[in-house]
Amino acid sequence: MNNEGVKKLYLKEFPELLNNSSQYDAVFNTDGPTLIIAGPGTGKTFTLVLRTLYILLTEKARPSEILLSTFTEKAAFELRDRISQFSRKLGKKLNLHELKTGTIHSICEKFISCYLRKTPLNKNFTVLDEITSLLFINENFKEIIEPYIEKDKYFGKWTGKWNTISNLTGYFNKITEELIETEELLKSKNEFLIMIGESYNGYKRLLFEKNKVDFAFLQKIFYELLLDDEIYKKISSELKYILIDEYQDTNYVQEQIALKLSDINKNICVVGDEDQSLYRFRGATVRNILEFPKKFDNCTVIKLLSNYRSHQKIIETYNKFIESINWFSSDKSTYYRYPNKTVIAA
Repeated sequence: MNNEGVKKLYLKEFPELLNNSSQYDAVFNTDGPTLIIAGPGTGKTFTLVLRTLYILLTEKARPSEILLSTFTEKAAFELRDRISQFSRKLGKKLNLHELKTGTIHSICEKFISCYLRKTPLNKNFTVLDEITSLLFINENFKEIIEPYIEKDKYFGKWTGKWNTISNLTGYFNKITEELIETEELLKSKNEFLIMIGESYNGYKRLLFEKNKVDFAFLQKIFYELLLDDEIYKKISSELKYILIDEYQDTNYVQEQIALKLSDINKNICVVGDEDQSLYRFRGATVRNILEFPKKFDNCTVIKLLSNYRSHQKIIETYNKFIESINWFSSDKSTYYRYPNKTVIAA
């Protein structure tokens, strides 16, 4: 079905698109790098679903050629379910089995499984979540932590077993997700950083020896696969469109994966809202969404500001609160918010 035919069908079933020019653009302008800034209650999921479905119905890509990522498996399942629901509403039947949906972690895991021989992992490897990663360090406490006691404190900083494990995990994740080379830490004149680097190397060695991987390494290993020219050409040739939800909560290695995957065709759409960046404590950086347009020569920026969910009074209170915050960095060099973002009642 051609573009105009699908658009006509859309506007018949979803006439509300005619009353929201920003949402209209976000749904129908699918090519090239696009940033959709979606304020609270502005129909973000509705827009993302219709955009993905439009790509499929206009045959710009097959389901297997679309990667659709969000922050939780529950949200990913909801996106797939709503695409199927909306396609039926439009009288179209689609086989979405091959649509690549999931969290960034689960998508990395699937690709790693396809190219396992090129990784440090073996068949039936185990993925450790946030809790089991802590338990793994506890089980290997003697090798990972015990050698690094200084002045009756682990790493010269922490007391208590679980307090140390918790703090150390934050450093390990940061090193992996920021793609920091431990050689740099080991060459440091800072004794703490040297100990962290040695401990990290021990943790990494034990993980791979036991055929395990944590969330951070899952992403790093996939990114390293993309640096292999042969593998990269194969993976990138199979992907025509990349859509990433909750982009404000991505970290450095996730950004690098997204940019690498879209490097050839540039058909990448990221959706998010810097005001709703919640996971900085997990290594997420709001800079990813703020600097996204600078990564491309011609990036389309669309702002969804019409709120369909909240009462006018709530919207006014929200706007007043957000605008009362000083969004400048401490040295006044960076403004951590997009301008002209007043949310309005739909």
